[in-house]
Amino acid sequence: MQRPEGSRRALSPVIGIALLAAIVVLLATVTGAMVLGFGDHLHQPAEQSVVMDTTGIIGIEYRDEDCCGGNETRPDVDHVLIRHEGGASIDGAETGTVIVRYSGDDGEGGELRFINPEYYDESTEQEHHEGTVGEATTGVFSAGDTMTVIVANNDYREGPYADGLSDGEKHERYGEYEESTYNQIQLSGEEVFVRTEGRYPLERTGDRTMRPGDDVTVQFLDSDHRYVIGEASGTVDEFDGTVTAGEDTGA
Repeated sequence: MQRPEGSRRALSPVIGIALLAAIVVLLATVTGAMVLGFGDHLHQPAEQSVVMDTTGIIGIEYRDEDCCGGNETRPDVDHVLIRHEGGASIDGAETGTVIVRYSGDDGEGGELRFINPEYYDESTEQEHHEGTVGEATTGVFSAGDTMTVIVANNDYREGPYADGLSDGEKHERYGEYEESTYNQIQLSGEEVFVRTEGRYPLERTGDRTMRPGDDVTVQFLDSDHRYVIGEASGTVDEFDGTVTAGEDTGA
């Protein structure tokens, strides 16, 4: 049975209003995502498939170099330890970025991004140093392993800009991590997660280097640098043992 002509006319404005409302809602959603930066957020896994914990240890090693000012009493190499306690393995060859974030009660902190050279444009000069990072060696992080993220800072750097400054003044004036051939991500024993021949491509932001009592979080991202494939959190401690010279992997 055909619907009366008047009924069809009455339905047309209703359908038009419904369509207009749907378009408005869609536009509002897209605009909100753009304004709030949802597209820049990392995608967390629905369920954590890797069980890990982490500890930051500052002042554990020093760079035995004329340029850097480090020694047994002025350590300028920090470590972040991650213990794999169970679950899926993480393959260094398939990991795009390892992120280390740290923050303290003072509201200050920073972020380090260790970029896998396989997913890094070697034709682009690094932030502070020219040249390529060279060949990369990778390994697999599995249950029972301990990973060590090794990163150098410039707290005690020597040179014309540091002449005449006390250690404390250098610490306040510089106080940031830097690209270095000492930087690497090592696994238990002599194994490596990611190591480069040259300076490890390191992106960093923040106010300072790590301090005792800071909260620290480590995230492993996939090769697209978008999806979190593993995460661990802990705190930062100060090393209370004998400080030794670190390993220059580019030597």
